[in-house]
Amino acid sequence: MSYITRTSTTVMIDQTCFNESLQRLEVTNLRTIASKVTFTHAGRSWDINRLTNGAYSCREVGQGNEATKLLNLIGETYLQIQEERRKAVEKELQRIATLQKQLAELNENVSFDGVKHKEAEFNREKVEKELATSRANLSAIEKKSSELEKSRLHYLSMTKEQVELQAKKGNWGVTALDDNTTKRQTRIQLRRRVKN
Repeated sequence: MSYITRTSTTVMIDQTCFNESLQRLEVTNLRTIASKVTFTHAGRSWDINRLTNGAYSCREVGQGNEATKLLNLIGETYLQIQEERRKAVEKELQRIATLQKQLAELNENVSFDGVKHKEAEFNREKVEKELATSRANLSAIEKKSSELEKSRLHYLSMTKEQVELQAKKGNWGVTALDDNTTKRQTRIQLRRRVKN
């Protein structure tokens, strides 16, 4: 029996984000085990495996390109979730800056001629509460982002190890290993070892 292993064009490595993508696609019978995710989508049962490096893949056995279509659909949703998280961080940072500015203005205008006004004091307390809430929201979003970054770093290190291990088995040598974090790209150059 032959099979084809499919992966998405988007490297999906964060388990929380991946599960959230599946929930948005309204899959049923979702079960997650350490290295396997099973679910039903559009009346079909699917098994998606988590590879050693943390990425997800699906084995097709006589299913045409339906696995590829499904993984690309999950990948699109995965990217949308990441973009929403990024926008939420930006929004909270802007909100915090605005609230801090309002708080500074209220602190300057709390007393007129040495008399504190109850309304100004109430507004200041309200802004302080909103600021605390906003900081808590930002902390929660940044925690999810840090989990994604940890997953990405794990993926990169495991992939490098796997490539180096396979290269040694096939009598290849790693001649260059460049990790460009700004482009989020790793370049691995191999050369065949020739015995004379």
